[in-house]
Amino acid sequence: AFEKNAEVSYKLNVESTKHLARECLRLGQVEEEKPFLIYLSTSYVFDGGAISEDFPPYHPSKSKAHPLNSYGQSKWDGECAVREILNPAVSCDGDGSDEKINGQGIVVRVPLLYGEDCLDLKESPALEMMNVFLPTNEESSQKKIDDWAMRFPTNVEDVAKVLKMMIDQLVIPSKSGSFSAGTYHVASPYGTTKYHLALLQAKLLNISLDSVEKKIVGDDSGPPKNSAPRPQCTQLNCDDTWNALLTNDESFEFVTLNKGMEKALTGFPDRFLCC
Repeated sequence: AFEKNAEVSYKLNVESTKHLARECLRLGQVEEEKPFLIYLSTSYVFDGGAISEDFPPYHPSKSKAHPLNSYGQSKWDGECAVREILNPAVSCDGDGSDEKINGQGIVVRVPLLYGEDCLDLKESPALEMMNVFLPTNEESSQKKIDDWAMRFPTNVEDVAKVLKMMIDQLVIPSKSGSFSAGTYHVASPYGTTKYHLALLQAKLLNISLDSVEKKIVGDDSGPPKNSAPRPQCTQLNCDDTWNALLTNDESFEFVTLNKGMEKALTGFPDRFLCC
């Protein structure tokens, strides 16, 4: 999607971020309470070890960023804008050094996301595979679905809960100095390929195996053809996030793929025929 309108997408990810960061900095100089900017980035700032030979899981303060495609690069450039403007004590040379400092910028990296209220399956790459099973779909040939790259589909409801925890800590800190500006990861631990995710979705929707085999087939030959370069796995380590937000006896549970996909596909196919 990024490559279809790269110039506009880059302005959104980088130039708009610079504008918001500068405004946040300005307000911090005149307001009694210092404002913070939370910037959502992506696991695609990493290359899965393809070039860097730095392999997952990736840690926010130990792993070197090395985007493979334009989307990942634009999100990395957005991260750098946040650091340069709001967290000037932190370097942005990609070496992973990101000590928690007294800045105003918070970078939150997330993986592949999906929501429970989508009306168009194309809203998320984690749901779009079910398009072939809509009664309006006229494709007769088998569709190849990526069975090479490992994804960690994460429910936006879970991301929202963690963001609220961060905001609550900034407003009323529950642990002195535990959460501050810096880079954090928020990602479900449940990994799968898009093909196996499609098989799970079909099972949840009671689509017969015969129909599944006629419509889709897994492709484990490598990165999808005719698309932007993609890493095979960019699993994120979230330890820093939980260390900053939770006490020793607390934990955060992500929704499982079964439960999350069941909610995301409720009302199939009628719900998704409006678009």
